Amino acid sequence: MPVKPSFTDEVKAELANVQPARPCCQEAELAAMVEALAGPGDGAPTTLRIPRNAVARKVVHLARAAGGQVEAVRKGPTDKRPTYRLRLRLPGGRGSSDPCCARAILRGAFLARGVMGNPADAYHLEIATPAKGDLLAAGPAAR
Repeated sequence: MPVKPSFTDEVKAELANVQPARPCCQEAELAAMVEALAGPGDGAPTTLRIPRNAVARKVVHLARAAGGQVEAVRKGPTDKRPTYRLRLRLPGGRGSSDPCCARAILRGAFLARGVMGNPADAYHLEIATPAKGDLLAAGPAAR
């Protein structure tokens, strides 16, 4: 029997198809996803564990667009709900201080660690962030 996607899965599938037009916003969205999944980067290769195919594809696309290298992509062992492990080497760019990047940062953080309740039941949005999340806590105005 196929697994019915949750409301969060449906929203993330939609948001994963949204491509920021400006390079600064692409870098900001990628940086927010990486920071939410792995914490602040230090320039070393980063390994990410991503539970959704659409989000993993977007990380790969944004990493390549930003001039980074995708060193490895591995699919987890289960077919119903596989996870993807990505090993990336990213450039130093983190987007700009323009207000346009705020939307990309929020979208990236939600794609990486967000949960949304079905509005038919009750409104609920939650984004878990790492304790040392500089980019997510400060937003674009403080960079």
